[in-house]
Amino acid sequence: MRQMTSELRLLVLVAAVATAALGGCSRAPEVRTRKALRVSGTVLEQVHAPPYSYLRIKTDAGEVWAMVPTTSVGKDERVTVAEGVLLKNFDTGLPGRRFDVVMGALQRR
Repeated sequence: MRQMTSELRLLVLVAAVATAALGGCSRAPEVRTRKALRVSGTVLEQVHAPPYSYLRIKTDAGEVWAMVPTTSVGKDERVTVAEGVLLKNFDTGLPGRRFDVVMGALQRR
């Protein structure tokens, strides 16, 4: 009887671990299905901080900061930051530069 109790405990433990693991996996697709941000507009300012460049972009909805792999763009150049993710209150590592920023891939128009 004691051996069956140990086996039953082991079975319950394995079932609990499997349930927890599967429960965690069921939430993963929500992250992957979120819509990526897309920001388009005119570059107002550029700050280099390799390996990134920060761009202040004037959009139809107002100004937005974007972070892209190091690049060089001209002032007033039209750009799009695609596949973006919003980073709230992001510490850029630059003195006094902490703000919401969209991180993504740069596309020139």
